[in-house]
Amino acid sequence: RLPLTSLVEEVTAPHRDFGIAIRLRPGERIGPEPVGQRNPGVIYGLGNLVENAVDFARESVTVSWSWNETTVTFSIIDDGRGFPAEIIDRIGEPYMSTRQGTEAGGGLGLGLFIAK
Repeated sequence: RLPLTSLVEEVTAPHRDFGIAIRLRPGERIGPEPVGQRNPGVIYGLGNLVENAVDFARESVTVSWSWNETTVTFSIIDDGRGFPAEIIDRIGEPYMSTRQGTEAGGGLGLGLFIAK
């Protein structure tokens, strides 16, 4: 079992100490904290989103979350330049990447696809 706040910490912890500040901002919390089963797919998918934000941020990433009786909401925002307008409609498709010339040779464009 995994409380929601523990999930947030688990998906952000591996991405600290890369020179990008990760700010955790809890939002509105109505009712008891949601507790779910530990799900490696959810952890991996959210981790991919945080990793992408850290990779493209200039200085900071903000991870926010909130809940009520029926809904849990996550927001992962970085201060990077964003996606070019011509690819917005294709975000989340497999093998669609804007990474070029990185030390690792660029990404395969699967991070957002997997998270989706």
